[in-house]
Amino acid sequence: MIRTQLAEREIVSPAALDRSSDISAAWFRSDLLLSQTCSLPFRTQLADRVRIIGTPDIKLGGCPSGHYCSVLLASVDDSRIRVEEFDGAVLGYNEETSQSGWAAPMADAKQRGIAYGGFRKTGSHENSAAAVANGIAEIAAVDAHSWRLIRQYCCCAPKLRVIGRTRHTPGLPLITAQCQLVEQLFDSVSAAIELAEAADLEVLPFRGLIRIPKEHYLRLPEAPSVPDC
Repeated sequence: MIRTQLAEREIVSPAALDRSSDISAAWFRSDLLLSQTCSLPFRTQLADRVRIIGTPDIKLGGCPSGHYCSVLLASVDDSRIRVEEFDGAVLGYNEETSQSGWAAPMADAKQRGIAYGGFRKTGSHENSAAAVANGIAEIAAVDAHSWRLIRQYCCCAPKLRVIGRTRHTPGLPLITAQCQLVEQLFDSVSAAIELAEAADLEVLPFRGLIRIPKEHYLRLPEAPSVPDC
């Protein structure tokens, strides 16, 4: 659908998505036409290399358009009911380059005046949820849309409960290295979202494309390094 809209604007695009390349390496390519990145690598590595096309609005309750938050998950068998009770607990996190899985829960802990006592890297939000469900981690942060999908598709979901939410931050931006095409790309993606079928939007629930200034991403707190423990 996006490729059709690009063609209507006389923009040449690949015949199919590139699923073979390492995505983090692709973000640095000079021929990058369209990709989506996390706000943490955008502000720490990409801000001077790419342009933001726009940020998809996924209509999360309690979040402004184009923003998202993380849910903090604990086991249903854990008697603790407040996030503050997890001071010293083991945090499961997907990647240290993740805003929602690492930077957000660490900023949240600082705001609450607590500190996690151990860390388990899991590699994905789904794995973080499973780590809590299986007792490998005591708490984990998963972005709210991933939590929607986990509840729908993953067998570990009934073993989990939400005990808190992080503050909302700007969502995952669409980016390009083709600075001269930003407006055409914005229009193409916006039109494709409007024409998308309901079945597609069940999985990829874009409801529009929002313009969020680059500065809103850059002013987010720096993420700490993972402690050696």
